[in-house]
Amino acid sequence: MKHIVQLSLFALLCVSCVKNTDETPGKDAAGIDAIESLADFAVPVRAGQTSIVTLGADTLAVTAEAATISVPRYAALAGDIRVTYTDADIYDNFASFTYWQYVSFEDSRKADYDYNDLVIHGRIFSEQNKSKEGGKFIHKVAVQPVALGGSVRISLGILYKKDKKSPEISEVILAADVRATLFNGNPLFPINTDPGKEVKKVSEVLTTLFTTTTDDPQFPVVWFIEAGGQRFYAATTNFGSDKNCEMLSEDGLPYGISLTQKWDYPQEKVHIWDAYPNFNNWVKKGNEQKLLKDRNQQLVFKACKPTGGPYDDLWDWTY
Repeated sequence: MKHIVQLSLFALLCVSCVKNTDETPGKDAAGIDAIESLADFAVPVRAGQTSIVTLGADTLAVTAEAATISVPRYAALAGDIRVTYTDADIYDNFASFTYWQYVSFEDSRKADYDYNDLVIHGRIFSEQNKSKEGGKFIHKVAVQPVALGGSVRISLGILYKKDKKSPEISEVILAADVRATLFNGNPLFPINTDPGKEVKKVSEVLTTLFTTTTDDPQFPVVWFIEAGGQRFYAATTNFGSDKNCEMLSEDGLPYGISLTQKWDYPQEKVHIWDAYPNFNNWVKKGNEQKLLKDRNQQLVFKACKPTGGPYDDLWDWTY
């Protein structure tokens, strides 16, 4: 059962008191804006043609009308976003927009910073059929569960806006109990964080957990979990949430990380800065590419065994 709440005062959702200590790489962090993983991209259009926006082999947008979309920030800064044009009639009445977020959480204020208490792959897919829904954009939030290193009951949800120009923020609980809903009630602890225990793909299906319509093609979200009566947000600047929500721990580190590339999260009880030596620099200056470039292969949880043949790919999915 999904629960939706309209909120006119965003501050009612969040607590904004944050402080740093000397004990972790979070000291002297620049702020959440530095690690924002997405950027706005204005899609250029040509009269009588449809624009196709790509990043490598991935199609990010197809539209005949001007639109602002969410794209990976690292790719926008590097100039890797490509736009081509087509005269094909098939696109005249349709538009589509897609972005991915690979989200990992800590589930306690006393974080150990292995960022594997919940690991999901999230896909935001938006489409428009001008002959249906009054031409509104249909937005679908889909999730693939990957790992569950937390032992407490965890709920998963998002914040979003029904109207981009309105100050009102809405929220929806996508899964009231992720172990029951996303991990098939599996009592195993942990799930896919300790390579010494059973490793198994949780789901081959990318499951749509929420659908809504708006007048805007762009649909940014703020991911969060609830555990032990507390809420933990994945760090982002969407809706000014970095200023209104408690996204950083007392150590100055995010409770949740949202990236735009698949990554090998740390193994159980491994600090992320040990698994990823560039983490301290990323917290201060951002740059997802540099963060993921250098990793300690012995400390990250990989989809394949170092020796002895592959597991089922934890990251494959189908519709």
